[in-house]
Amino acid sequence: MKPYRTIEDVLRSPWTAAGRPGDAPATDRVLRSTKLEDSIYTDLREGDDPLAQTEQDATQKLPSFPALSRDVFQSFYSLLPRKNEAAALSVAARKFNSPILEHITQSEDYPTLKTVCEGRELPAYEAASEFVSRTAGELDGLLSDIGGEKNALNTLEKLEQAERQARQELAGLLERMQAAKERNQLLEQSIVDAANQAESKRRQVEAVGKMVDANAAKSREEVSALVSQAVNGVQPDAFLPEHLPHQRAARGRDRAGIGGEAGVIMPNRLRHGPIRAKVIGNWG
Repeated sequence: MKPYRTIEDVLRSPWTAAGRPGDAPATDRVLRSTKLEDSIYTDLREGDDPLAQTEQDATQKLPSFPALSRDVFQSFYSLLPRKNEAAALSVAARKFNSPILEHITQSEDYPTLKTVCEGRELPAYEAASEFVSRTAGELDGLLSDIGGEKNALNTLEKLEQAERQARQELAGLLERMQAAKERNQLLEQSIVDAANQAESKRRQVEAVGKMVDANAAKSREEVSALVSQAVNGVQPDAFLPEHLPHQRAARGRDRAGIGGEAGVIMPNRLRHGPIRAKVIGNWG
């Protein structure tokens, strides 16, 4: 049964006061960042083909995955990570990326990693890259644990977009009615139909959203265990000066030490190519 039968029903409903939804597109970024931080991350990412391939593969399952990579780096690197408003986030950012970041910060090893990485570009980048690589391998399980049914997050995203469009159409019709000098029965019927459509989409969004939230709550411990395992496997401290030979730690910029020739272990994926050159350049 349709909730609205007459124009009076619509005018008494919450839709009249709802107005148009904002025009700003939803963002996949959970955490805010400065232009300088973005520039640092872009510079570090240059030439990192393995991470680019990991993100490309993961994006087929979760379009917001590259934003998760960026936010993980931000959570390790930033002195004071700041969140975007929840209303500005995409479905994937709210329902997947944000919980993953929460599990990271609540993991047992996070305080140690934060101490190592905070304000240090290379350890933060290496920590984020290692975590992202490990998480990508568990993406199917994480999506199932958090989203429940297959493609539930994508379904919710599409439903929210449809609800947004229905709200915009209804708001436009209400504005036309307010501007009209005389009553228009055809316009009023269009408003009733649009209000029923908007309400239908709202209920669909609410139902699927509750399903996703219930599944995420039920699987919280499993997700926490997977994230903690990934965080536990991160070891960015090989880059720190205190891990160089004592006489070189005072300088903290010995090219041979950073390159690995003096007994400092550089993660395998950074031993060669443009990333190795970037490491040496940052320490030289």
